[in-house]
Amino acid sequence: MDAPQAPGGETPADAFPVQPPGAAAPPAPGQPLGRPGAGVRPQEPHGAAPQSGGQQPFGAPAQPGAEPPTQRQAPVPQPAPAPGTGAHTAAAVPQPAPAPGHRPGPGAPGRPAKRSRRPLLITLIAVGLVVLLGAIGAIVVGSLNRSGHGPDRLAQDYLTKLADGDVEGAAGIAQPQVPEGTNEALLEERYYGAAQEKMSQPQVTDTKINGDDATISTTYMVGTQEYSMDMAAHKDGKEGLFFDKWKLDGPVLQTVVVSAPTGGGAATVNGEQFDASGDRVSYAVYPGSYELQTKGSTFVGAGKDAATVGFAQGADGGSEAAQLTVSAKASKAFAPAVKKAVESKLSACAKQKGLAPKGCPFFIDSKTSSGGVTVGDDVPKNGVTWKVAKLPKLSTYLDTTGTSGSFSTSKPLSFSFKADSKKAGKDKWSGSSSRTLGGSVKISGDKLDVEFFGANK
Repeated sequence: MDAPQAPGGETPADAFPVQPPGAAAPPAPGQPLGRPGAGVRPQEPHGAAPQSGGQQPFGAPAQPGAEPPTQRQAPVPQPAPAPGTGAHTAAAVPQPAPAPGHRPGPGAPGRPAKRSRRPLLITLIAVGLVVLLGAIGAIVVGSLNRSGHGPDRLAQDYLTKLADGDVEGAAGIAQPQVPEGTNEALLEERYYGAAQEKMSQPQVTDTKINGDDATISTTYMVGTQEYSMDMAAHKDGKEGLFFDKWKLDGPVLQTVVVSAPTGGGAATVNGEQFDASGDRVSYAVYPGSYELQTKGSTFVGAGKDAATVGFAQGADGGSEAAQLTVSAKASKAFAPAVKKAVESKLSACAKQKGLAPKGCPFFIDSKTSSGGVTVGDDVPKNGVTWKVAKLPKLSTYLDTTGTSGSFSTSKPLSFSFKADSKKAGKDKWSGSSSRTLGGSVKISGDKLDVEFFGANK
């Protein structure tokens, strides 16, 4: 049933609008009754589909085929609009209040929907995370590149292996620079490994990288002596995708000049057998202590010398070479053996019958004359008898090779002779003289020979 209309189509002020069955309660006093244009059907909740066959609002036109309502709801009193509001006199159908949390659909009354900023915020956060992770990755790679793959690590590993006696391991990192013209025999690990004092406490003190080149400053100890050395390295490609690969230049080795007596018997370096043949031979060596020993022989005493070295100072290895020198020292048997050899030689000379015994230090001048007769013409062959006085005290000397030496008498040696005459008979010629003797000594193993200076041919 439609609401009664006042003459002229206006609804009286005291008329009550009819609520459709099942509609929401009218809004509380002070709330807006809806948009201008009363009589508009209340909007269904957003997203709700119209119910087929359901109850129609009271007074709404019936749907074709729909059954008429069987019951009407009593009118609910509505407050009159406030005077001066300008509201039309036509009754308005109230709008149901939206459910809590309901978001009006398109075209619904209310504030316009705001555009969400979440996608932009997510994008900015993602970009920021990528940049941050990239920066962190660069820092981590740089740190690992320097700490785990830097040139200072190579230098430290090289020196540490040498300090541990691992010569082959050190050579696998960098080959040492051997000075030109030096012998490499002492670079064998057995000599360095047996050293009493090896390199110790190696430490990298500073690393300066300039592009593809690096200079690594290091220190190390040999015994109680501290040494310092700069090492060089150069970039040599990449390890994996990110890390620099470095190649270390081996340091310049120090040299030791070895001089051992050839006749001094077997030689050892740091207790290891060593061929010391040759005088003043230069050998390249690793940092450490080196002791040269000679066993000695019958006529040459044992000897030893030691030197402690580091790496060569300076990139050109121009530091002064160390010296390992064992000078030959005569054994206790040398001087008596020389004296015996000289006495034996003189005794053999005295047994000869000629005017100038071969290999002997005395002779009779064949041009000597007496009474108009010369010795050379009057003395028959093998007609001379020689007599040698007691040998004065000898001084002996052994040279540095241990294979030769010399001797000399402290006082002149006296000798005399008698000679037969072809004309006058036996022992008609006689004479005496003296001279200081000197000569050389030759040693070959356990054998010793002497020769007089100025001996007769």
